[in-house]
Amino acid sequence: MFHKILVVQTAFIGDVLLTTPLLKAVRQLFPYTTISVLVRPPSQSLLKNNPDVDEILIYDKRGSDRGIKAFFKVVKELRKSNFNLALSPHRSLRTALLLWMAGIPKRIGFKTGIGQYLYHHRVPFRSYKHDIERNLSLLAPLTLTPKIFSTEMVLPIAQEDQEAAAQLLEKAGVDLKRKPLIGISPGSIWPTKRWIPEKFSELIPRLIENYRGTVLLLGSKEDIDLCKKISSQCRFRSEDQRRCLINLAGQTTLSDLAAIIDRCDLFITNDSGPMHIASARKIPTVAIFGSTVPSQGYAPLHKKAVVVEKVLPCRPCGEHGRKKCPQGHFLCMKAITVEDVLEAAESLLRV
Repeated sequence: MFHKILVVQTAFIGDVLLTTPLLKAVRQLFPYTTISVLVRPPSQSLLKNNPDVDEILIYDKRGSDRGIKAFFKVVKELRKSNFNLALSPHRSLRTALLLWMAGIPKRIGFKTGIGQYLYHHRVPFRSYKHDIERNLSLLAPLTLTPKIFSTEMVLPIAQEDQEAAAQLLEKAGVDLKRKPLIGISPGSIWPTKRWIPEKFSELIPRLIENYRGTVLLLGSKEDIDLCKKISSQCRFRSEDQRRCLINLAGQTTLSDLAAIIDRCDLFITNDSGPMHIASARKIPTVAIFGSTVPSQGYAPLHKKAVVVEKVLPCRPCGEHGRKKCPQGHFLCMKAITVEDVLEAAESLLRV
């Protein structure tokens, strides 16, 4: 029926991972169809080994493809590709316009916002469902019989990436035989989704003292200063314990990060892209939620994940987090104690 299918998700890396069950389901429905995915540059490495993706297209809407001229260039490229079906988990007017102007003859998107009127089929956006389930609902107009599709995210890690990660860890002085290996990702694009740096600084020495393992501080280049601050404020009982903390912020590609997280016995993170990487690889995860809440549909689904949060009447204060706490008190993160996170870590490490 469809010879070329396009799936568009130009949001953040976590959103792309949450789209992978949809890609798998599309492959199951149309096994002989070419499946292309349109993403931003940072996300392409998450799909490079995905067996359900035949082609990765790049739309650098915040960089080289910024502006109206570049938008029309992307429209022209999509039109040349002759897609005959487009699925859009991304709920923006820009995406709806892009697909409409590309002249794709069958377009399916969510029934939200003004952009919905540019789709042929509009699927209800169920806010109470997990985002993976919402994405899978885009297939409803394509199948007459209800199907139960897998909600497991797909993130294969190539052997070359595993080897590169092992070399990076060895160069950094990590003894891979020393267990447990605990990864900590303290960053997030949104400030209100970051736990307090001073609390991470208190948590790390206690983890090392309690479990005698190694702690890795992980993050992008944007997290370098944050991780330096956390590392510098840690108070250890001995120099041996200090050597058990290794700061790798800014030193990893996204492929490196995924392969390193895959080696961890425990991963502690805010609600962020790395949280979804850990979830996709089924790594025991402590997920700290502040301004967002799990019921919005972005929490880890796997059984080895524990969400740490405080119930407050002001939560959530937005769908994706905010730059500042609207109430001015930031209690959603300040109220989460080191003991809360240690207790969650203990529940996963003792299994």
